[in-house]
Amino acid sequence: LGNGASFPFETSLFVQMSVVSNNTKNLATTDAGFKSFSTDAEPPVLFSGAPEGAGYFFFGDEQGGILLPDGAHLPLGSVLTAMTPHCDPTVNLYDNYYVVKEDRLADIWPIEARGRSA
Repeated sequence: LGNGASFPFETSLFVQMSVVSNNTKNLATTDAGFKSFSTDAEPPVLFSGAPEGAGYFFFGDEQGGILLPDGAHLPLGSVLTAMTPHCDPTVNLYDNYYVVKEDRLADIWPIEARGRSA
């Protein structure tokens, strides 16, 4: 599909993160860094919880940074959701899928590939 064609499906794999520090202007630190996403593609794209114009960047093994537009602020504990940049090398970093349907936890599926990279 090209030339502006749309796909018959939506993104369905996300990583949820929380703001753990917000003491610098235009910057928030999250609890999701290199160990939370695959790093063989572009950085994750923020999907929800952050103001428009905010962007994620890797900020260490355990932390991610959120660059905020002027005047924006994310309170401690704010929950953000990011689209994974590459699904399979991200999935093996987690123990479970948390299946959400209509904003409710519907099921928990174990990830048997946890910790495997080959």
